[in-house]
Amino acid sequence: MTTAEQFRDRILDAAYECYLEAPLSERMHSLIAERAGVSRPTVYKYVGDQEQIRRALMLREAMGYVAALEPVFARRLPLREHFRELVVFTVVYMRDSALFQVMLAAAPEVVARGLTVELAPVLAAGSSVAEPMLLRLHPEMTEPPVPLHLVIEWGVRISLSLLTTPSPYAELDTAEAVRAHVDALFEIIGPAAL
Repeated sequence: MTTAEQFRDRILDAAYECYLEAPLSERMHSLIAERAGVSRPTVYKYVGDQEQIRRALMLREAMGYVAALEPVFARRLPLREHFRELVVFTVVYMRDSALFQVMLAAAPEVVARGLTVELAPVLAAGSSVAEPMLLRLHPEMTEPPVPLHLVIEWGVRISLSLLTTPSPYAELDTAEAVRAHVDALFEIIGPAAL
């Protein structure tokens, strides 16, 4: 790891802690610089402005999520079940994400923007890691009925919907409840899907 990467990681570690403590602070750069033990110009040099820091934290969170997916993908399951487990894992993972929960509570409009109009680069980055991982673990999936990047994209989109839009009909507070909810979706779609 280069010195620049080490600085960036140190600054992002500090930014993560600062966002957990004061997600809407107008002094965010000062707080991050203090916590990282660097100057404010160093924060700008290695990570950028407030928006770039937020995006870097979102991307970092997404990469941690993708890395945590490997045990889910390692299981030998039909594609439909992999899809369901992708949704279940995503919902549970994000509910357990301190950064996501703090940002959702403190700045829902920022999270909404990050999960909608700004989602494409994060989704592409995650898919570029998840798809080869899935193929490495399951070489038989080289020609699935649906392209894997679409399976991953729809899994993430459905997960985000379940995370950000409460159901008026079901409590989706456990992995089992989310799994049953996704199974109901498959019942609606029918056996031809996936």
